[in-house]
Amino acid sequence: MVTVGSAISVFAAVVLMVVFCGGISWQMLLDFPSLVLLAVIVIPMLCVSGLGKDFLKAISIAGSKKETTLVQINRSIEAVKLAMNTLLYSGIFMTLFSIMIIFGGQAREGVDAGTLLMNCEVAMITLVYALALCLILLPVLAALKRRKIDYIND
Repeated sequence: MVTVGSAISVFAAVVLMVVFCGGISWQMLLDFPSLVLLAVIVIPMLCVSGLGKDFLKAISIAGSKKETTLVQINRSIEAVKLAMNTLLYSGIFMTLFSIMIIFGGQAREGVDAGTLLMNCEVAMITLVYALALCLILLPVLAALKRRKIDYIND
C-alpha cells in the first residue's frame, strides 16, 4: 500500500505539472528505452549484491503488519537504499553520457539550437525517471525504518 500511495502521488504531481505548464505534452514524458536502461543496471546490481530477494520482500514488509525479524528488516532497508542509490547514480551517468554524445555529434553537424534542446530533453528523461522511482521508494524506506524502530522498542 505504501508503494501504491507514493506512485499515485508522483503520478499526480506529474499530471499537475503537465496541466500547469502548457508547453509540455505527454509524448515528451514517455520513453520506454530509458526505463529499460535503468532496469538493466538496477536489477543486476541488486542480484549481484545478494539483495534482490530482500528488495522484493521490502515492499511487502513495508506495507504489512506481519511479524518479521530484525535481520530481515535491516536487509530490506539496505536493499532499498542500494536500489535508490543505483537509480540516482545510473540516472545521472546515463543523462550526462547522452548529453555528451549529443553535443559531440551535433557540434560536428552544425545543428540548430531547437534540435539540440529537444535532444537534451530526451537525454534528461532518464534522470527524471530515476528521480521519480526514488520518490516512490522513499516512503518504503521510511516505513521500513519505522518498522525497525517499532521492533527495537517492543
